[in-house]
Amino acid sequence: MSQIDFSKLDIEKYRAAWQRRGHNPIEVTEETLRRDFSARATWIEFINRCLGALSGLAALATFLCALCSRPRRGKLLALLAGQFVLFGTVAWLGKVVVDTNLAPWKITVHMLLAVGLVTSALIARHWIRTGEPVPVSLSQRWHLIAAFVFVIAQIIIGTQVRETVDHLAEGACCDGRLEQTLGLPMQWHRVGAISVLTLVTLAFFRLKLSKGAEAAAPWLLTCMGLVVCAEYGAGVLLIRLQLPGLIQPVHLLLATILHGLLLMLLLRSRLHTQPPAADLALA
Repeated sequence: MSQIDFSKLDIEKYRAAWQRRGHNPIEVTEETLRRDFSARATWIEFINRCLGALSGLAALATFLCALCSRPRRGKLLALLAGQFVLFGTVAWLGKVVVDTNLAPWKITVHMLLAVGLVTSALIARHWIRTGEPVPVSLSQRWHLIAAFVFVIAQIIIGTQVRETVDHLAEGACCDGRLEQTLGLPMQWHRVGAISVLTLVTLAFFRLKLSKGAEAAAPWLLTCMGLVVCAEYGAGVLLIRLQLPGLIQPVHLLLATILHGLLLMLLLRSRLHTQPPAADLALA
């Protein structure tokens, strides 16, 4: 803290952000900034930027390796080039989020694009190394698609809940009244949590009881079952303990992992092939 020259900070930026929260911007001064400075938050932001830079360099290196490999695969090159551009967009939007002091909706868009990066990376991996196909019925595939869509929707709504917490007045959350304090996003998030738990649990048992799917992806299915239970448990702890800061990133990380597991199952899924009726008759 002694290394920061608070007199050189853009006070007007902080005042504008404070005003967006419904406060008087005059309350923001050099003294209040010094008083409310958080070294922990600063280090978290710094580590986040370092990890983002390393991830971007890894994306660039992957694209260059694909470009130099033979034979070239146009579809894969296009995906990796798009991923690198998306990294730049996410990095730029992250700066905007910080500059606007966590402005509403920008956090959600930032998170959604970050999930898009994970999605593109998993698709690229699947195209490079496909893995054993997972036989599924048409209804099982649609079941997985529904679970995947619900998980994405939960991530979006959950980020909206986090935005609501960020823009509450100091000390306003939550005194055992999460639904009343956080409003409609929290109510929808709780409904969505039950929907995701139900959909993913049913998909887990349907595929586990399918000999072909269980044999093709035993660890993938087991991880999916464990992660959805851990994710729901983290959500319950968040509510019971009034949104402790330590569990929030764990909850979000588990949701992203669950999204990845469902996506990998979808990418590897193949519909059952039924033999022709004549062959059945001969059999």
